[in-house]
Amino acid sequence: MKKTFLILFALTLAGCSSPYVYHVEPTPLQSNNTKYDIGSVTVNLDLGVGAIPGDNSFASEVVLKKQFEDALMAAMKEKGIYTATSGYSVVVNINYKRTFNWGGKSLNKPEISHNVTVIDAKNKKLASFAAGKYTTGYGTFGNASVDLQIAAFTWGAEDEPKDVKVVAEVIADQLADLGN
Repeated sequence: MKKTFLILFALTLAGCSSPYVYHVEPTPLQSNNTKYDIGSVTVNLDLGVGAIPGDNSFASEVVLKKQFEDALMAAMKEKGIYTATSGYSVVVNINYKRTFNWGGKSLNKPEISHNVTVIDAKNKKLASFAAGKYTTGYGTFGNASVDLQIAAFTWGAEDEPKDVKVVAEVIADQLADLGN
């Protein structure tokens, strides 16, 4: 009985742990209130299995970076947490593995991981968070639609900005929840 209680207690504590690491306590950041500017966005593009050497029909790492910057800014504005003149900046690092469907001309959902650091005007690290390997989600019916397009080999380069937007929204949601 005692062992069962200890296991349940440990699981409860694990479930309550925060994905956020605060490097300054108490944190000056306030959930859904603090506004941030974008300090930098780094995208590390990995071409998965099936990439066709020399194929330029998909966005380059530079273009993908710009898409992420634009999508992140839009998602932060929508959440009301973006400002161009803030004392707080976000530094975003995204690992983006483009996964190809058989034949290399269409896509599967990408594999993504990201880490975000919030710094102040003096470059002091205030908080950070990360998400390990995940893929894009479009809700129940949206996933079914995307999965059908992937199965039909029609999810392609023109659809990749939709994946970028989903990732940017995930990061903006996490950023909005950051703080007390």
